[in-house]
Amino acid sequence: MQTSTKPNLKIGDNVKVKKGTDDGYIGKYDISGYEGRIFDIYQTLGDWLVEVEFDSITISQLPGSYIKDYIREEIDYAIKDFQPNELELSEPRDTIADVKAAREEIRKKYGFISILDKERKPRPMLKLKTELLSFTPDPDMIFSGVATAITEKYLRDAEKRRNKQ
Repeated sequence: MQTSTKPNLKIGDNVKVKKGTDDGYIGKYDISGYEGRIFDIYQTLGDWLVEVEFDSITISQLPGSYIKDYIREEIDYAIKDFQPNELELSEPRDTIADVKAAREEIRKKYGFISILDKERKPRPMLKLKTELLSFTPDPDMIFSGVATAITEKYLRDAEKRRNKQ
């Protein structure tokens, strides 16, 4: 579904995932009711996407299998892209400092599962990311929503530059 009109949402808005929405990446988790803050709004291939970082309450209630699956696939478990029609505005339930603390608790509990997982499948994007990035991020940055979002934005911008060449 192409959405050429920019959504009536803004960075920093608190949103709630509408009923019937699955996680989209792994495809086996119903994430209806998850809440967070809009981190970015961007357009790709004619579709508008809204990048949301889950709030601390949502992060604290994530099933362990969800977190492990995302870490194994090298996807940030706390940040997700949504189509605008999958979200509705909500009231804030925490602070950004609470989100950072919740992420730290997850890091302490689960650590770097993907490093220990010997049956990991190679991901096509990993090669692209390796080609585009000329630095190796600090492992602690992997769990930082800000670092992840900055890296993803860098990748989108680098891919745009690459496509123009």
